[in-house]
Amino acid sequence: MEEGKFIMMDGIDGSGKSTVMQFWAEALEQQGKNVFSLKTFWIQHGRHPKIEEIPADTFALISGEPTDVWVGAAIRQEMIQNGTGYSPHAIATAFALDRLVLYTRVILPARARGIHVLQDRGVSTSLCYQSVSHDGALSAEEIAQLEGNAFALEHAPDVLLLMDIAPERCMERLAGRSEKDDNAIFEKSDMLQKLHACYHGEEFQSQFSSRGTTIMTFNADQDMDSAKLHSQQVLTALLAQ
Repeated sequence: MEEGKFIMMDGIDGSGKSTVMQFWAEALEQQGKNVFSLKTFWIQHGRHPKIEEIPADTFALISGEPTDVWVGAAIRQEMIQNGTGYSPHAIATAFALDRLVLYTRVILPARARGIHVLQDRGVSTSLCYQSVSHDGALSAEEIAQLEGNAFALEHAPDVLLLMDIAPERCMERLAGRSEKDDNAIFEKSDMLQKLHACYHGEEFQSQFSSRGTTIMTFNADQDMDSAKLHSQQVLTALLAQ
């Protein structure tokens, strides 16, 4: 059986990743394809699914990081909340462990069954966000060497789609958010500028291109209808490769 494709989407806060991922899921469902949402399963069951619990006719699995269960739940509910005192190394290690479990339990078995994996954030996020925050307390090299991250890079995505939008536009979008109050450090203009530079820098991108990942950019500064149409065209082309 041919292995399923692995497409990872990433970008700075406010770039519209979750919106485009939703467009993708809707487009596939409209085509009559079975889409399995990990987030829905996490909410309903409080754990990762066993591979046998993912329907055999699943076309695509929608994933995201950090997860909402086990280590991922601790990250979301405790470690990255404002006012907590966890060290950069502790947080990076937790993300890497969450990733290791996700890949081992779900991502790799699903791909082996021919299921395409569409993921919002991943090891790419850790390499960028964790290396530019906390005054560079951790280098990208140190982050890449953490066990879960090294494992994820060993199984690098086929495609890394970077949402391309000016940090100033993201700040405008973030100003209208009211439901999210963690990770405030990443929603400051100077931090978004650093993150944007990281994502589009040669050092960051070579971590993936050297492992065979195709790196693409998506114009995320479009009106909703245009972004929806464009994203669906991009997904169709990627899955046809």
